[in-house]
Amino acid sequence: MIILRDEEKVNALPIYIDPMQAAVITYIRERKTIERPITVDVVSLISKALDAELEEVIINEVKEGVFYAKLVLKKNEKIISIDVRPSDAIAISVNEDLPIFCSKNVMDEAGVDFSSIRGAVSNDTEEI
Repeated sequence: MIILRDEEKVNALPIYIDPMQAAVITYIRERKTIERPITVDVVSLISKALDAELEEVIINEVKEGVFYAKLVLKKNEKIISIDVRPSDAIAISVNEDLPIFCSKNVMDEAGVDFSSIRGAVSNDTEEI
């Protein structure tokens, strides 16, 4: 699980991700090197090749407990919004140091008070 929180540590958004995506995010955080690029590296390479800037991630929708996200890019003055899985969006944001935003309607529907889950967060949890 990934817990996104606001800067004030008041609201939180718990998002369940599969173990493989969690491993990818851990790999990125530890900045391990491998011979071949992984998917998040490919996204970065494509954006650079197209002369587009990765701008931000937005968790923009939740339907029946399933979250949806957008990866926002900018090319010249044009804003490009791409539909992506939240776990991929979060991995890209960690890799590229992008801000993650959440729409108000998602927080209203799926957000929780950060203090209510603070005790459930293990001691080995790392903030990113």
